[in-house]
Amino acid sequence: MSPTWSLVLLALLALARLAASSSVLLVDSHDGSYLHSSTEEVYMDVGSLSSVLSALSGLFPTRDVDVGTVDRLVRPSPLRKPRAHVVINVASLSHDELAEIFGHRQARKVTLQQQAATTVETVSEMLSEIAFSNSELRVTMLDHQGFMACSGNCLDEHMEAATAGMGAVVSGSVITLPGGEQLRLDHLPDKLFAVEAASLHSGVEAHLHGIDGGSAPSLLEITLVGLHGLEEAYTRDSAVAAAARSSLLAMLKALVAKIDAAYGGDVTYQVAGFQVPAEVTVSEVMDWKTSARRRLAADAAKADEPWPPADQAAASKTFSTKAAAYCTFLLMLYFSLAAVWCMCNMPFKPDTMLFGAKKYE
Repeated sequence: MSPTWSLVLLALLALARLAASSSVLLVDSHDGSYLHSSTEEVYMDVGSLSSVLSALSGLFPTRDVDVGTVDRLVRPSPLRKPRAHVVINVASLSHDELAEIFGHRQARKVTLQQQAATTVETVSEMLSEIAFSNSELRVTMLDHQGFMACSGNCLDEHMEAATAGMGAVVSGSVITLPGGEQLRLDHLPDKLFAVEAASLHSGVEAHLHGIDGGSAPSLLEITLVGLHGLEEAYTRDSAVAAAARSSLLAMLKALVAKIDAAYGGDVTYQVAGFQVPAEVTVSEVMDWKTSARRRLAADAAKADEPWPPADQAAASKTFSTKAAAYCTFLLMLYFSLAAVWCMCNMPFKPDTMLFGAKKYE
């Protein structure tokens, strides 16, 4: 079996074994403009969730619109849409824990009625469909692009800033978390957790500096799996995992506040926490994350391409033919107008009978 197919199979096996909650949390903007205020839990399939996201963000729907479900969640707002919608997926955190980072903002719990491998996998596929169908949509995978954009000492600088947001301190290759627990950067699970935090901080800072105030909606995506690696290495009930969990929530809360401030609070969120079985290794989860990111990036890029794909030679020939026809038309129009002008203004032959003029003797 080739190495490529081995990686694909590994990613599929990891997806098949991931165990996740079957619900997501929708969080309204600061002024509560977009979601109906209710504590009722809503049940729907992934197609309806896609309809809700499209209606909420003013995007082109990718599936048949479930009007009834949309009306139960989304307030009618044809003239106003959120400036950004943020999708947050975090392994080893519950919905209740993630809800704490939004304070008292209006939130609606949506339970998916389907036999999906994971909620986060379903959400990833839905985002890919939406990105492919909406060319004006700006899709930013914050932690991924933050990592890809960093070079040199960039990641180290953002790691210091990210850990400071957690209430932690970096000293050499050791991160001291609140409470005194330590992460060692020469240990793979510890390093993965720290690098994810630094990449996310880098991506958020870069995105916020690049906001141009345009009317096109922004779809921001965050997927973090580093906490699962720590739980696998130290056990879920360990002091290190508990301290890392609290630190991660503190960092996410600070970053959400930054995003809200940059967009004037006009931001909605879609949050999913998911649990990973102990038998699924960190490498398998990272392979899944990489493959999901690759697909989302490819679909977002395809949205800007012509459909169907253009044949360059045929397109050049068509352009040349149209340009020649256009120039010919302009020349014919020019000479036709010149001929009419000459016939209407003939001082060298005043005895013409054009337009009923009297013939001179």
